[in-house]
Amino acid sequence: MPFFQKKTFKNIPSKKYFTVTIFLFATINCFSQSRKYTSVYSENINGGCTIFGNTLMNIVDSLGHPDLVKMNDNAADGNSIYGNDGEDMEYVDVDGNRGAASFTKNSSSADLILPAGTNSIKLARIYWGGRIADSEFNLSTSTNRTIKIRKGISGEYSVIPALGIDTLTIINGFTQYQAYADITDFIKANGAGTYEAGSIPLSTGAIADGGNHGGWSIVVVYENQTLPFNSIRVYDGFEVVYNGGNDTTSTITLTGLNVPSTPLQSSDARMGVVVWEGDANLPGDFLTINGYLFYNATNPPFNLWNGTITGNGVHVTTKNPDYTNQMGIDIDQFDVGTGYGIAPNATSVTLLFGTTADKYFPGVFTFTVKMKDTGPLPVTLSSFTATLSNNNVVNLNWSTSIEINCSTFVVQRSYDAIHFTDFETVAGNGTTNLFHSYSGTDNAYSFENGIVYYQLKQIDFDGKENFSKIISVKVKSANKIIISPNPFNNFINVNFQSDKRKPLSVKLYNIDGKEIFSKQIYINAGDNYFRIDNLSNLPAGNYLLQLISDGKKVIQKIVKN
Repeated sequence: MPFFQKKTFKNIPSKKYFTVTIFLFATINCFSQSRKYTSVYSENINGGCTIFGNTLMNIVDSLGHPDLVKMNDNAADGNSIYGNDGEDMEYVDVDGNRGAASFTKNSSSADLILPAGTNSIKLARIYWGGRIADSEFNLSTSTNRTIKIRKGISGEYSVIPALGIDTLTIINGFTQYQAYADITDFIKANGAGTYEAGSIPLSTGAIADGGNHGGWSIVVVYENQTLPFNSIRVYDGFEVVYNGGNDTTSTITLTGLNVPSTPLQSSDARMGVVVWEGDANLPGDFLTINGYLFYNATNPPFNLWNGTITGNGVHVTTKNPDYTNQMGIDIDQFDVGTGYGIAPNATSVTLLFGTTADKYFPGVFTFTVKMKDTGPLPVTLSSFTATLSNNNVVNLNWSTSIEINCSTFVVQRSYDAIHFTDFETVAGNGTTNLFHSYSGTDNAYSFENGIVYYQLKQIDFDGKENFSKIISVKVKSANKIIISPNPFNNFINVNFQSDKRKPLSVKLYNIDGKEIFSKQIYINAGDNYFRIDNLSNLPAGNYLLQLISDGKKVIQKIVKN
């Protein structure tokens, strides 16, 4: 593998405007936000990204039957006179509780469709959520923090616990939530085809202020050598785009792109979005790409998030039930290579989410864009792998088949796939066409199960730099450590256990590696607690808390509101 004419809509009314420039990740400050948008996946590969999923609720009529008129009224152009607000919303449950231990309170199915050829699954994340009455469901209870999923329409479900749950209060006593989990191994094992999922907490019945709703979606990134060389980005977070009826917008700029010097075709750039509580009967929501208003046949301008599951303006039908209006979840994917200002040699794309009336909750978005063919590079990297040993040491190995003017390799580490720091340098072999192997190690201790990312920076003798693809390894918990609150505002509490009395080094870094706090303390055998105060002046964003004792290092990512 190598080392490496639509109308411009500039004058959208905006009484409240929030803008953050994102360097390979997304941070959005809006009227209300549960979790800032960050990168889940960022890599340049021959491959693509897709999203599939379905609703778990529908409107029922006076006899308790699904109201097919209301659930499909937006079929023609995405607009409808019906919505879930004030309607009797009840569970969809298509599985009939078939198979061992298959009881579900709600369920639906959708198909994962992958391109022809050999597909290697790089990432799969499942998202589920909707609206609950706090009196009915406690999201801190373990039974309310899972989703069931299975391949096919029979057999036993797998129960997937949430890695995290985002929540926002709709009105007093009612919560909008989004849960998420990594299911990469599950999708790798099962491949393309039909998946059934459900049995999640959702409130039923008729209610105002948005109405009941719920559903699920799965984001899949795959590598396929027959596809173009693309930059693939996946971001998630949770916010509400709404401000009491006032116009509200949020701007995200994706940087670090390297678009070819020739004009893109429409399919050379593709975006995917998962949005909660978009209403087909309430206009006002919109999206611009580089200042150009986005719309297509089923996602009209100013009614973009309208309960549809679509691909390029066509309703997706490979799901059960097959409604055109999901009444509370949008899963839309669309090509944006032409007509949206992505010029030859572009290095960034700017997205703007907005509303003039309709309230909605963006949860996930993906962006795939064709990258420039860089031609012959000074190093041909044959392999680059990271494996975890039993003692939580990461073994890094790479090999080359050709090196031209190669001075050194710098191994870089990241905890978010965005900000990388150097930690080891290995000499190259100059100019050679012989096979060479290299290796390095990293003591990647972590407070909790997390992902550590690595890349190689190759430096020529003349100072030119090239970068490898990003690889990752999931690190096992070294200790049971609890940090709260996280996200934090003014302080953090750290609780953990120790096997003996010993000194402990405590350091806090910003995401760029700059030390902002340092202290040496002694901890005792058994339970320990300490608190870091006076953090209110820190800028909002991601930080790393590092503890070192007995030569072992543990690192936890924390978030400042």
